[in-house]
Amino acid sequence: MPVWRIVPAAIDISAAWLDYGRWSEVVVRAPTAARARVFASAALDDRSEPIGNESSAGYASLESEKLYHVVRIQDADGEGPDAVLKALRDNGPSH
Repeated sequence: MPVWRIVPAAIDISAAWLDYGRWSEVVVRAPTAARARVFASAALDDRSEPIGNESSAGYASLESEKLYHVVRIQDADGEGPDAVLKALRDNGPSH
């Protein structure tokens, strides 16, 4: 099964980040890039939480093509179920 690398696409100061959690790198085994995004988001509990009286959008930052790129890691195919193989948090820009 293919292995995918999910990395930030937006610059650190982009307003698109809002209050989403950030990941500097996530490596996922999944059949497709789309499945890698969805699986990583669910496994890492990446869903946005409402702030104040906002309604929850239920949107995850790892699923956003504006925030993250997904690239297949060549020569890294492996057997087994969908899995997050590596996940490195990013604390965002320092102000």
